[in-house]
Amino acid sequence: GSKRGIPPMTPQSPGEQLIKRKIAGIAASMLEGKIDLLEGCRAIMRAGAELAKADERDPDLVVMVGVDSETDDIPMGKVRELWSADGLKEKDKKKDMYLTRRRERILDACRGLVAKWGLRH
Repeated sequence: GSKRGIPPMTPQSPGEQLIKRKIAGIAASMLEGKIDLLEGCRAIMRAGAELAKADERDPDLVVMVGVDSETDDIPMGKVRELWSADGLKEKDKKKDMYLTRRRERILDACRGLVAKWGLRH
């Protein structure tokens, strides 16, 4: 059989450490305002899907998964091109209202991820 080239994830595996560093990098970019908060949450959620089960339950990662779940109807990226201007205006308003309520919790989770999994770890 063909090997996929990705070693099985264990808490100490190099693959796991790379994913955690990637997540911490995204979180740091969110804190610096370089990445949209919602885009960042979605990127962290996608990267986090590769983590071991124990890490998937990390409270700061769970915040990101929750944000993605609660905003999955808000179009981001290329998908926006398929929406009407009025439809986008309505979804952007919903996004702004959501982020106004959740911004500090998201930023706290970003700080936690950077502290735990960043390069200085």
